[in-house]
Amino acid sequence: MVATVIICIAIVVAGFFAGRQAIRTFSGDGSCCGKKSAKKARRVRVTDTDEANYPYTTDVPVGGMTCEKCVAAVENALNSIDGVWARVNLAEKNAHVLSKQPLDMERVKDVLRDAGYYVMQR
Repeated sequence: MVATVIICIAIVVAGFFAGRQAIRTFSGDGSCCGKKSAKKARRVRVTDTDEANYPYTTDVPVGGMTCEKCVAAVENALNSIDGVWARVNLAEKNAHVLSKQPLDMERVKDVLRDAGYYVMQR
């Protein structure tokens, strides 16, 4: 009898915490995507998608990504830099960044940090 009560209490407590995390995740507040204090990036559409117009390419290893929402957040953050078109690969934890000017890595680090992610060292 006591064991059954303890198991029921454990299930209720686990359900409470799982439900709380689910609400945070699906509401966009404190989800897996970036840090809780991260700026939510607006969707950025790159209008110039002709690779010939981007003479500089850089592969940036990005840490902190766990899902497709993270991929969209990182792409939006990087695409917010003028003259940049980024494509992110979640499996490789990598952003392939095309740019019209040489890429300022400090700016990239700042933009990613503001979005709740970071540049990994290889």
